[in-house]
Amino acid sequence: MDYQRESNLIRAGFALHAWRLLKHYEELSQGLSPSERYETTLTVCVLQSLLTNCWELYKYLGKRASGVLGAVDMFTGSLLANPEVEVTSSFPAHPDAKAVVEHVRNALSHPRMRDTNPPTTGYTTVGDGSGLVARMRFTDSPDLNSKGNLRQDALERTGGDLRLAKIFTIELPVSRLTALAEEVALVLAQPVMDNWDSANLVPLTL
Repeated sequence: MDYQRESNLIRAGFALHAWRLLKHYEELSQGLSPSERYETTLTVCVLQSLLTNCWELYKYLGKRASGVLGAVDMFTGSLLANPEVEVTSSFPAHPDAKAVVEHVRNALSHPRMRDTNPPTTGYTTVGDGSGLVARMRFTDSPDLNSKGNLRQDALERTGGDLRLAKIFTIELPVSRLTALAEEVALVLAQPVMDNWDSANLVPLTL
């Protein structure tokens, strides 16, 4: 991978700094009470940027993505199989790592203040009665507008039947959300890591 180009090193450096930021905050906040810790807010902010970078790599690499982002593929596969993670999807294909990255990235661009039925694109917290954020729900529903109505192209495809709208939802405990952010950050940061093995990556120029 031609990661010696300045633009690629900047991208990798950003990811490494994001990973360090998450780890530093984890250490600094250990002495705080749960109500004084804001790791979910930090993780959401960091993850949005990381997934945008990751999604752009997936698009550029196409079928070669596994040579660069294979660790993200494996982590996402284990995430989808985790019983603590709830996934529902009406998309025709079974979600893979690239799809999850795209869906969560889209959701992160649209904070939702309330749940709607059918669910519109965005993310929201999931209450558990404790008053603390324990889980996050991310929804990507490209067939629906912000009011929950079918878009024109989806209206023609579905014949106006909301049940046929494409909707992807994943609900994660905060611990899994943080793990996802850290995994993506480390994978993207490899070119500036001391233990990076360029022989395991396919050539790429961005």
